[in-house]
Amino acid sequence: MPKARATALLLLLLAATSASAAPPQKTGTKQVAALTGQCTHLAVAGHLIDDPCNGQALGTTYPNGRVGFTFSVEQSFTLEFAGNGARKQPLGNLGNVQPVDTVIFRQFQKGALGKGGSGRLQQLKATGKCVYGDAFSGDPITIVCEGATAKGRFEVTFETDGGSPG
Repeated sequence: MPKARATALLLLLLAATSASAAPPQKTGTKQVAALTGQCTHLAVAGHLIDDPCNGQALGTTYPNGRVGFTFSVEQSFTLEFAGNGARKQPLGNLGNVQPVDTVIFRQFQKGALGKGGSGRLQQLKATGKCVYGDAFSGDPITIVCEGATAKGRFEVTFETDGGSPG
């Protein structure tokens, strides 16, 4: 399986970036930043998931101003928390909070939400947020995303290794 895509951290990360930080990769007209680390908590539709995330989280800033954080479990699913980047709020030294209005769940194997597989995508209205620190600081940070949907709660806690976003 190709590496699962993780979306939506860049705009949030860029706002906290110092002038000396390397610019994020550009893909077409969107910006993408990849962070390495591991999930310490993962819940899908209210169910704890034993399989760890792949060692990467992606942050994407889209041309329309939306941003998202994407996490994946190899050969099973990807999970993106997305919202309007203009609604991001600073938390002082604690980082930033990005309101989430959509959870995008793409399933590659049957059973995760009880239906289909083969790339089935479910875009769910959500109420939630992602809280994160400055990924360009050189220190490990924690990204915590949560979203309440009609299918249940989706939650991820991702600990970075402190490496610069790629």
